[in-house]
Amino acid sequence: MQVAEIHHTDRIKPRRWLISITPVLLLFVIVAGFYWKLTLTNEYTWLESPDLANQVLPWYQFQTGEWHAGRFPMWDPYQWYGQPLIGQGQPGAAYPLNWLFFLTSLRNGWLRQSHLNWYFVLIHYLAALFCYWLCRDLGRSRPASILAGCAFALSGYVGTVDWPQMLNGAIWAPLVFLFQLRCLRGERTYASAAASGAFLGVAWLSGHHQVPIFLTLASAGVWLYGLLIGLDKRRRTIAAGALFTAVFILSSGLQTLPALEYGKAAKRWVGSSEPVGWNDKVPYAVHKTYSATPDTLTGLILPGRSHNTDVFWGVVALSLAILGVAALWRIIEVRIFAVVAIAGLFTALGGYSLLHGLLYSMVPLVEKARSPSMAILVFHFASAALAAYGFDASLKPDSLWSRRVAIALAVFGMSMLALATALSATYKLAGDTRWILSGLVAVLMSAIVSARRTGKLSERAFAVAIIAVALADISNATSYSFVSTEEQNRTVYLKKLRQSADIASFLQKQPRPVRVELADAEIPYNFGDWYGIEQSGGYLASVTANLVAHEFYSARFRDLLSVNYSVASDPPRPGTLREGAVEVYHSSVSNLRVYFNRSAYPLVRSVHNIVIASDGKAVADLVRQNGLDLRTAAILQEPAPEITRCDAREDRFRITRRVPGSVDITVDMKCAGLLVLADTYFPGWKAWVDEKPAHIYNAYGAIRAVAVPEGTHTVIFRYRPVSVFAGATMSASGFLAAMLFTLVRKRRKAY
Repeated sequence: MQVAEIHHTDRIKPRRWLISITPVLLLFVIVAGFYWKLTLTNEYTWLESPDLANQVLPWYQFQTGEWHAGRFPMWDPYQWYGQPLIGQGQPGAAYPLNWLFFLTSLRNGWLRQSHLNWYFVLIHYLAALFCYWLCRDLGRSRPASILAGCAFALSGYVGTVDWPQMLNGAIWAPLVFLFQLRCLRGERTYASAAASGAFLGVAWLSGHHQVPIFLTLASAGVWLYGLLIGLDKRRRTIAAGALFTAVFILSSGLQTLPALEYGKAAKRWVGSSEPVGWNDKVPYAVHKTYSATPDTLTGLILPGRSHNTDVFWGVVALSLAILGVAALWRIIEVRIFAVVAIAGLFTALGGYSLLHGLLYSMVPLVEKARSPSMAILVFHFASAALAAYGFDASLKPDSLWSRRVAIALAVFGMSMLALATALSATYKLAGDTRWILSGLVAVLMSAIVSARRTGKLSERAFAVAIIAVALADISNATSYSFVSTEEQNRTVYLKKLRQSADIASFLQKQPRPVRVELADAEIPYNFGDWYGIEQSGGYLASVTANLVAHEFYSARFRDLLSVNYSVASDPPRPGTLREGAVEVYHSSVSNLRVYFNRSAYPLVRSVHNIVIASDGKAVADLVRQNGLDLRTAAILQEPAPEITRCDAREDRFRITRRVPGSVDITVDMKCAGLLVLADTYFPGWKAWVDEKPAHIYNAYGAIRAVAVPEGTHTVIFRYRPVSVFAGATMSASGFLAAMLFTLVRKRRKAY
């Protein structure tokens, strides 16, 4: 008898496990199959756009190389004379899931195309999985939750945006709200609050700040609503909200602290006439420029109607969301998601919305999210949850609201098809005609809902039919824009990455340190990150303000910053080359020429003359003027170290190690002087002279220097930013706190 009972238990457990794991596997199959262009062929790419090819791919190439070299990528020496990589945020250096990708994605020194494709697909799979878990936690059926997961991951913001740094922040929205709603329902209140804060922290670690800002606003709104409806539990809600906030702030620290440090020391190009600093508000005119426009709201169901961000959501998802609100308004979660969706939609309208204007004026950091259209994510996420409710509501036979929705869909679909027929008879339809398919989807959706309402379709058949039509509807917009390798007129940006390999090879073989200026019309991408060669500029959204304060495109400033090579067209454009430049290489592939600039100062040099300037403007003026020989004199804004006058030409230097975030130099000084390293000055750099800590001077208002006594010495520079190490400690503490709250409650429950 005992044996029989054991066998019976063993039969039940695997079956339960299989039932629970099946939707997870099914979602993977659906997402991978939906992106068949990337997973089953090598003919398409999602990377053919200027931002992805020119900026994101080089960032990922650099970070992958650093991880494989055993270094955490904090400093990028290859753009703009060196910039803090993690502080920029967008490269996603602080995002743990990126670390796994970087560790597995290098072959023969280069990123693997297949891994990049699967990286993109897995982002969407996680989005589907997280939304599925949310809907199941809300009590929705498995088919409804699968539909909601597919809608969230494959349509709307997540389905149409291709910037991974923005996608990675968006996909955590379901888990933030899953645990927040658990908390407000009183289910393990503090453990749920801590988990919600931790997942919001992960969203902030992902890279770009815009989506996390809008997601934080939405979450704050739900907390406020919880306070209003739970008057009898106000103290508990306040305590849970405080815990949520603390865990969120801590867990996001690895990204937010370095970003705050960098933001205060940088200038950002936002689309206004001048770059803005941390204390400068992004002008509201810029926000209006990057808002969704009212006329594009038709793009919620008609593909191709977009401005700044694609708002497409699809006929199936939108009609089910409306059905969910209408039929199940009595459920408090439905009311919450409905309000969140409407708030997200009006925030996305930006300059056309009073709500966004108030948020811009009154809430900190909102003004830094210059693209209000990105807030459409909040609408799409909340609508996905509502669609799950609508799906379950439509399962009920003789549902009044199902009947009304079916009639509305039939009217809309037949109108679209009739219009298409009339136009085809009168004119030859041209341009984007995908809206006709939306009409067909509406008719099919109406027929399926009607068949279920009258009992002609079983629940299983209804679920399969709805999900199939939804995927057909979504594919009308989401993967439509992937570029085929056969489309020669569209494969523009990725080709550029391959056309300068011979130039890079030539520069990498040079015996001296190389820093190159590029003809950006011919080489628009971040050449430095892609090939590991230092360049004087780069395709970045922001640059440290100490460089912007100078005329950084002037020949004098580039000589000071040791820009010793130029790549230009044949013949070179006027003003491209500096006086005395000599041709040293001619590319047979791109027809570009490499020139050596003999006037460039050495990367490492010494000076024995110091000029003190009163402020930053005086420094920039002295650098700009030709009266001061910058080769022999340094400009400082602080008390000068003790140095001795002697001939700097007798000093000797040898760079023994130079990798990202680390420079070792052996020097032989004939007398005490200032050793100048022509790399960007930035907080976080430490220096040692013969293993003794040394002060780093801000020479010329832009580059690093240390005082070195007479004789032979070893000078070491290391990038050791307090913001990164403190941020890492904060993040570890936040995640540990969330885990402890969960484990402690579980242990108490066991007792």
